[in-house]
Amino acid sequence: LAAAGAEVRNFDPLSQTLPERTAALVLPGGFPEQYPEHLSANAEVREQIRVLADDAPVHAECGGLTYLMDDLDGHRMCGVIAGSAIFTPRLTLGYRDAVAPADSPLYRCGERVSGHEFHRTRVEFAAPVAPAWLMRQAGAGADGVLQNGVHASYLHTHPAAHPGAIRRFVEQAAGRR
Repeated sequence: LAAAGAEVRNFDPLSQTLPERTAALVLPGGFPEQYPEHLSANAEVREQIRVLADDAPVHAECGGLTYLMDDLDGHRMCGVIAGSAIFTPRLTLGYRDAVAPADSPLYRCGERVSGHEFHRTRVEFAAPVAPAWLMRQAGAGADGVLQNGVHASYLHTHPAAHPGAIRRFVEQAAGRR
C-alpha cells in the first residue's frame, strides 16, 4: 500500500480506535477465535468501522470477514455485514482459483486471482449478498461479499501478485479524501 502512495497506519482493534483521517481499511486474516470478547468489547472502533464502511474502501480477508459480520459465535462484531460467523470443528484449507464477478475497490469484473483459504468458521448472511469471488473449482461456488466499498471474503491473496488491485484500492481511498 505504501508503495502505491498510501500512508499506512497500524492500529490494534482490541484496544485502539481508527487512526485520524482513515480513508480506507484493510482487515487481514487472523485468529479471531482467540479474542472474540476483546474484539467485541471495543465498541468504539466497531462503530467507527461500521460508519467508515458505508462509503470507504474496505478489504477484509478471512478473520477480517468474520469481524465485519454482526456477530462471531454470539459476540458482537462490527455489524457491517448482516449475518453471523460461526466456528466449526472442520478446517477449510486449500488453494483456490477465483474470478471477480463485479467491479470492487480492488478488482475489475473478470479478473482472475489465485489464493488460499484457511479457516474454521462459516458465515451465514442474513439476506442474499453479491459475492466477492466466484471459485473456479468444480462445486466451490461463491465466496464473500461485495457491499458498497467493502470487499470481504475468506480468500487470502498476496498483494505482490496483484499490484493493480493495490493501486486501485489506494486510488479509491484517495478519492474519498
